[in-house]
Amino acid sequence: MAGTRGKAKRTKKGAAKDQQKNTRSSYTPPELKLSRRFLSSALGLLLTGTLAAVLLLALAALFAGSDLNLFLLLVGIILLAAIILFWVLLLYRKTANRD
Repeated sequence: MAGTRGKAKRTKKGAAKDQQKNTRSSYTPPELKLSRRFLSSALGLLLTGTLAAVLLLALAALFAGSDLNLFLLLVGIILLAAIILFWVLLLYRKTANRD
């Protein structure tokens, strides 16, 4: 009796309601997720690409300071990395569509 004092007993009905409430509130269909909808649209891809390019150029400018040669070297490295990433993603999508 001392062990149950102060603790509320849970009935099967109450536990089932809590479990149902948790599963209902944590479920979000893939169509309603913002990241999938945003990145699947042309505007979302364009905006994300533009923001990434501006951010990388700003970081290169901050890192290079007033040294133009270092800035151009960093921009060239960024462009090479972008080309490689583009081709890897293109090949990945091509192989994923075959299956």
